[in-house]
Amino acid sequence: MQSVPLLHDRRPDSIFAWRDGKPISTLHFLTDVLSLAEKLPANPYVLNLCADRYHFAVVFSAAMLRGQISLLPPNHTPDLIKRLAQHYPGLYCLTDGGDGLAALETVFYPDLSGVNLQKPAMPEIPAGQVAAIVFTSGSTGDPMPNEKTWGAVSRSVTVEAMRLGIYNRDDLTLLGTVPAQHMYGFESTVLIAMQGGVRLHAA
Repeated sequence: MQSVPLLHDRRPDSIFAWRDGKPISTLHFLTDVLSLAEKLPANPYVLNLCADRYHFAVVFSAAMLRGQISLLPPNHTPDLIKRLAQHYPGLYCLTDGGDGLAALETVFYPDLSGVNLQKPAMPEIPAGQVAAIVFTSGSTGDPMPNEKTWGAVSRSVTVEAMRLGIYNRDDLTLLGTVPAQHMYGFESTVLIAMQGGVRLHAA
C-alpha cells in the first residue's frame, strides 16, 4: 500500500514550529510524537482539544501512528459530545487545558521535556488510512461525518500551498486565527505546515 511521510521533506535540524518565541526542530517534533504515541490509551478515536497548535499537531500525529482517528465536530456542546460517544465507542478526549469533558475519558497532554532527542526515522503513514472524521456544521440537521484519509488531506494541502506560493517556503511561519479543531484551521495551519514545508506557529 502506498504511504505518505508524516512530514514533507524536512531535515532533522530544520525548524518545524515556533512556540513561546523559541524554535522547535523537526527532530524535537518527531521525538515528541513518538513519545506521546507510546503513552496514548488503546482507543480507536480521539477528540483533540489542545489549544496550543504545536500540541495539537503532536497529538494528531501520535494518534495516526497508533491507528487512531481524530474527530473534528463543529462544536463541543454536551449533547453533541454525548452523541459522539454513543456513535464512536472508545472515544476519548486529549487536552492541554485544565478541564476535560465529563462524558469522555480525558487524557491530559504530558510533559515531554525530559525525552531524549534521538534520530528517529520519518514515520510513513498508509495513504488510505483514515486520519480524521470531519463533521458538517449541522445547521440543516445533525452534523454529518466525512472521513479524510491521510493521502487525501496530504494532496489537498500540498495543492493549497502551491496555489498560495508558499510550498517549501521554510522561511515562512504560519500564524492562524482559526482554531485547529475547525476544518479550515486544521488544514490551513497544522496540515499545511506538516505537508507544505512551512513553519507552524503554536499560538
